[in-house]
Amino acid sequence: MTTPIHKTIDVHNDLRLRALLAALDRSPNQAPVLRLWGHSIIPSFFPTSEGFATYFKMPHSKESLIRSAEVFGVRRALCGAEDPSVFVQKEILVLVCKPPDLDTPESWSCENEELVPYMLPLPYSGSEQGPPAEYVAIAIGRRIQFFRWRAGEKVKLKRMDKDPFDIFSDEDARMVARRLNGIKDRTWDYEKWKPVSGDGS
Repeated sequence: MTTPIHKTIDVHNDLRLRALLAALDRSPNQAPVLRLWGHSIIPSFFPTSEGFATYFKMPHSKESLIRSAEVFGVRRALCGAEDPSVFVQKEILVLVCKPPDLDTPESWSCENEELVPYMLPLPYSGSEQGPPAEYVAIAIGRRIQFFRWRAGEKVKLKRMDKDPFDIFSDEDARMVARRLNGIKDRTWDYEKWKPVSGDGS
């Protein structure tokens, strides 16, 4: 059985993260938020070497776009531990990045219906369609909140924690790492499946 590698977040000793956080104060849009979460923190927890991939998500129509936000997903590809020719992939996390100036109580409340156009199933084990991601996160500036997704429900997403976490706080950074590691751990049966590495091996 493969034991997942648990990552941490150390803003104060990671020069790259500190630079990305500083960029948040200089820009009013979501681009620095996407670089911080989508290009740095999330890929470090879900690396291509373990079969993960991150990608932008777009709804079917422009009318369904979440305003002032960038949305991307994390999926994982695995092959059978006993039969490597058996291949599956599944989306496990959807992240919504919003600019720092939208850090208001209303922005942390996401309607289930808002995300429906983004929660499209991926091809799974041949022609079969896999389920949408089970977890959703909203990142606004340096803060992040995790939610559980329930397909078919027309209600607000269920919060996994009372308040958003601020990664500039050491305690909150540990909680964010714990959430991301937990999502990763619960994704797969490691005795049945093994990762397909980024080079296709």
